[in-house]
Amino acid sequence: MAELSQADEAKLEKWVAAKRSKNFGLADQIRAELEAKGIRAEQGKGGGSGKGIGHPPNIDPSVGDWHCASCGNWNWARRKECNQCHAAKEGVMLVKGSATERRKRRATESARVKEENKAQKKKCPYCHRAACIC
Repeated sequence: MAELSQADEAKLEKWVAAKRSKNFGLADQIRAELEAKGIRAEQGKGGGSGKGIGHPPNIDPSVGDWHCASCGNWNWARRKECNQCHAAKEGVMLVKGSATERRKRRATESARVKEENKAQKKKCPYCHRAACIC
């Protein structure tokens, strides 16, 4: 790909920003303008910084795989935080503490309530158990 002008580089950056902010109407409009000039946005930037906007072969953005804005690592769709730098996925707020800690805390609380109910001989009025399952 030939060297791009500064205006075209700026347009490519604007296209990437529009896609990241999920403004697909604007992204499609910019891509059409670039393609009219013979520039294919999906092939990445030529020359310049050397950073492409492509993705590794085992990553499929169409199913939700995402690119970390902090470190540049590609992550699978199931991840809510980057597996390299632990930055939150865009639009996701991370809750402090790991899922394992939260599960342990809930299990401990549930066991404590069950023991209290057994000690008080208190049962659920519906399932008639000290540890309610309904």
